[in-house]
Amino acid sequence: QQRKNAEFIFSGSSGHILQKMFYSAKQPFYQSTESLFVDKIEKIEYAGFIEQCFSKFGKIITGDAIDYLLEFSDIHTYYTQVVCNQAFYKSEKKLGLNETIEICDQYLEGRKLDYFNIYNLLPENQRKVIIAVAKEGIVSKPSSAAFLLKYKLPSSSSVLLALNSLEDKEIVYKTIEGYKVYDVFFRRFLERYLNG
Repeated sequence: QQRKNAEFIFSGSSGHILQKMFYSAKQPFYQSTESLFVDKIEKIEYAGFIEQCFSKFGKIITGDAIDYLLEFSDIHTYYTQVVCNQAFYKSEKKLGLNETIEICDQYLEGRKLDYFNIYNLLPENQRKVIIAVAKEGIVSKPSSAAFLLKYKLPSSSSVLLALNSLEDKEIVYKTIEGYKVYDVFFRRFLERYLNG
């Protein structure tokens, strides 16, 4: 605080955490900075970058393989880098769609025990809600009759209570568009291995 010749940039891919740091009156950095929102990298830009990284080392990755990796990672930089790293070192000279799907499946299989442990720690109502949110992708109206009926969920008040608990545990977070599962790979695990 005594420094006059230093400027700080706080950045991260989890906007809700940064918002808590600077917009919650309970936090020491409350209202101490200006914010700038940077959206996800455009899919076409990311695709070009991935292709270029493979090409740089004499490898080829097909367009549909890139599309699958970006869809699987929800174009979230951390998760994209993880699956692209897996795809790069597990592939030979050319990587196609089928091998890419297999690589992503193997990665999820390797994390299955971790994710089952997280899931098993949740009360039954929260389990049902987290599966519904994962399968939906993003939930803008969690108390709507359509959402409750589609996933055979209890009353809207129970769902909202479960979402609040899941948000406190940082398993889901709320965006302007609605509720999402925090960990993209956990979401993929829930979609693939569990039924509501």
